[in-house]
Order: sequence, then structure tokens, then C-alpha cells
Amino acid sequence: MVRKLFFLCAWLFVSFTLWAQGTGERTLSLQWKFKAGEKFTYENQTDMVIQVTSPLQNMDGKFKIFSVIAFHVKKVDDAGVATIEGQIKRIRGSFSMGPLQQSFDSDKQQDLNSPLPPQFGGMSLKDLLKKKVSFTVDPSGKVQFKNAQQSNVFKQLRDIFVNFPMGPVPLGSSWTQQTSENMMGNNINAKIKYVLKGVESKKDGDYARIDRTIEFDLDLSNHPLGKQMKIEVKKNKGSGSILFHLQEGKIRKMEGKLTLHYRFSGQMGEQNMEMEQKVIVSQTLTLKK
Repeated sequence: MVRKLFFLCAWLFVSFTLWAQGTGERTLSLQWKFKAGEKFTYENQTDMVIQVTSPLQNMDGKFKIFSVIAFHVKKVDDAGVATIEGQIKRIRGSFSMGPLQQSFDSDKQQDLNSPLPPQFGGMSLKDLLKKKVSFTVDPSGKVQFKNAQQSNVFKQLRDIFVNFPMGPVPLGSSWTQQTSENMMGNNINAKIKYVLKGVESKKDGDYARIDRTIEFDLDLSNHPLGKQMKIEVKKNKGSGSILFHLQEGKIRKMEGKLTLHYRFSGQMGEQNMEMEQKVIVSQTLTLKK
């Protein structure tokens, strides 16, 4: 009897141990990986739709921009922090708003001297393509530029390196990131939430799937309309997904879509004015193989 009870207890112990191991929390290491001398390239497609409605008139605008961004890893220290040189190799875009239409392509000789928007510091397409910027990236994706001006001009380069938690990340867990930018005198604060949804195994390795949501807080107090009109936020959210190659330590694909929808109302001169503006931005980033 004692022997039977012993074996029963042993069986229950082994069964519980196996069950606990089988249902244990799976974790992943979401870390950027770099090798000295390595070169890699991303292609970025951004589409923007602008819709303005008012009693006076309605206007629709479209903006498309495609860029090719090349990176060269110059060195990697013992902590995995890489010194990287980044360069925009090609950029093309188009814009239309009512009767206004404009396009540019850095592959066209006649467009190379075209001026870029003010946030690029007065550079032309030719200046932008010749510019190389050096920065460091640690395994968590934290980017450090040499100066603030480079950070503003090459924000697109910085945003590629999504920040991940250090150490093992359990499946289903989430983390947040706060960002703050200044766009043409208006402060934009964003809260981004990431959720590690799962793992996909393919022929070339394992991919972590990460979903993300984003909420914006746009301060329009310095905007000409914001100084004399009431601003109501109707929507300021976005969502997207990331495919991160675990063995390679790189984002293979990142997609996202966000909507900014505002309503302006108030007195303009002697007239009551109401206007709504909606901006829808879609973006796809792909590692070129």
C-alpha cells in the first residue's frame, strides 16, 4: 500500500512538473543586431490624404513620397552598440491639392536642384542625397545623433529603429514609448503602445509579430487658426504591425495607418466659421533583400 501511494505521488509530481513546463511563459529576445561592415537598405512608402470641408468650399489633397534609405555599419562595440552611417539614396514624390499639382524625382536631373520643405533646412534634393549622417544604435533601438539638427532632418532614419525592451519579452506583453516632436512650430506628443502578439516560423527564420497603436496630442495653440478658433479633436489615433526577424535582428516589414481629424469653429473677422480637416497617413517600410 505504501509503495502504491509512493508511486502515485511520484506520478502526480512528474505530471504537474510537465504541465507547468508546458504552460510556462514563452519569452523572446527583441534585440537589434549589427555586424561591422554590414550594409542594409530600407524602402519607405508614405501616402497622405488631406480632406478639408467648410461652408465656403471643400478641398481634397494627396501626397505620396517614396524613399530608399541605405545604412552602413562602421563599427560595433562589445555592448552591441553600432555606429552607423545613413544616407537617403533616392526620393520621389507627388502632391496635388485642387488645381495645384507638383512632383519630383531625384533620378531626374532637372529635379535635383528643387528646394525641399523648410524643415529640411533649405536643402535641395541634390544636397539631401549627398548628405551622410552618423549615429549610434544600441540593441534596444535607441538612436543618438551628433546634433539636434541632424535629428530633425533625418527623423525618418531614426524612426526605423523601433525601441524594444531590454531582456526577455513574454508573448502577449506590452510596452509603451513616448515621443515629442515640433512640426512647424506646433508640438506633437505621441504615445505608442506595442504588443508582442506571436511568432511566425518561415523558411528563412522566425519572425516576431508586434502590433502597435498610437495616440497623438497635437498642440495647435501656435497655429494661426488655433489662436482665434476653438479646436475639437474628433480622432487622433493610428495602428499598425511589425514583422521582426529574430535571428537577423532587423525589422523586415512595418505597416501603419493613422487618422487626424479636427474641427475648427469660431469667429473669423465678422463671420462665424466652421471647418473640418482630416489627414489620413498610410506607411509601409520594407527591408530590401
